[in-house]
Amino acid sequence: MTKVDYLLAAGAAKVPFDVIRAAYAELLVTDLEASRHFYVDLLGMVVAEESADAIYLRAWEERLHHSLVLRRAPAAGIGRISFRVQAEDELEPLRRTLEGLGATTRWVDGELSQMGRALRAWDPFGYPLEFFFEGLDTPSASDGDQGEFVRAELELLRAFRALPDSELQRQILRLVRSMGRVTTGNT
Repeated sequence: MTKVDYLLAAGAAKVPFDVIRAAYAELLVTDLEASRHFYVDLLGMVVAEESADAIYLRAWEERLHHSLVLRRAPAAGIGRISFRVQAEDELEPLRRTLEGLGATTRWVDGELSQMGRALRAWDPFGYPLEFFFEGLDTPSASDGDQGEFVRAELELLRAFRALPDSELQRQILRLVRSMGRVTTGNT
């Protein structure tokens, strides 16, 4: 049985961590200038930061510093797909869970702009993943005071998730999600 077959057969599990959002993707590009032209000039993404080898982009209403990184590389590919967890102390149980499934993991710190400590892993399909809690909290170009709202939203979510599970809690989460604000892996 392959790792993928094993994972599919195992079904859903109760885990000691909560991935609350897909945060960003890093694309490896062979022509950084042409990629900038496509994503910025043609698709309208906003440059959050730029260096000689990387461009950090976000859409107009993004809540985080960036949602896409274009990195100069000798071959095109995926550098990483990054996810945010609900709390810093969830990274270690996540590492143990991933390693228990046979994944290779390692810790990285400050490797990308605006990023703190993160857990790097490779999924059973070979894609590079990254999980973090701290970092990327920068209001977007159209936010105004939205950055404060995002920070308050995360604090509210953390407090709310600490409450005992109940039907009322699930109803409130469904209502908040329907407004397009908070996302969480639990229903």
